[in-house]
Amino acid sequence: MNLHLLFFLFLLLSPHMFVEYKIHSTISNEVICNVILENVSKTFPNGTFAYTIQVFFMNYSKYTQPSIVYDNLTNPQTFFYIPKNELGKSAIDRQIPLTLVNESNGTYVYFGKQFVDYVEIEDYYFVNSTGVPSKIEIIQIGENGGIVSVTTYTLIRTNIFQNETPFMPKGFSLENSSLKLPNQSLSDSLGTYVILFNIIVIPLLLTLYKVRKK
Repeated sequence: MNLHLLFFLFLLLSPHMFVEYKIHSTISNEVICNVILENVSKTFPNGTFAYTIQVFFMNYSKYTQPSIVYDNLTNPQTFFYIPKNELGKSAIDRQIPLTLVNESNGTYVYFGKQFVDYVEIEDYYFVNSTGVPSKIEIIQIGENGGIVSVTTYTLIRTNIFQNETPFMPKGFSLENSSLKLPNQSLSDSLGTYVILFNIIVIPLLLTLYKVRKK
């Protein structure tokens, strides 16, 4: 990667750059709504950067403490941004590799797949010229071939290509039930935190609150 592009990415992913998504998950005929905030906290001279992840559980007025994730500045592996020089390529190297499956009116659709035990995870990224995915769809397919859950991430705010501030729900309380997303590194065997969030945290939270209500 040339120095001009590296400098551009350094500025683009400078501290306080963020992306924020509303998440709708359908699990066992129950719809769960959450908001997830990725906020760049620091860039490093060695070509990496740190960002925090914070989740707001809209159904229960709860939120998690921010968790730190480290990523690659020149080729982000988990942060929801794809460098413009990568857009349109048939394959993009991320922690879950993406393959171009469609392009229409400037929107690129990329597909990725991974298996966690016997669960198949299919990801669809919808990305325009900004490099920020406008939508992400995640489908979990069980061992029997049936759909376990469908999750849709919809971009609601970002300051990468427009002047916005994060949406911070009011009146929420800290979730103290050990549901804080763990720190992750690029070598995390589960892939992106998205998989962890959807197949572990959401079902666990749903079960927890069902038990509390009994």
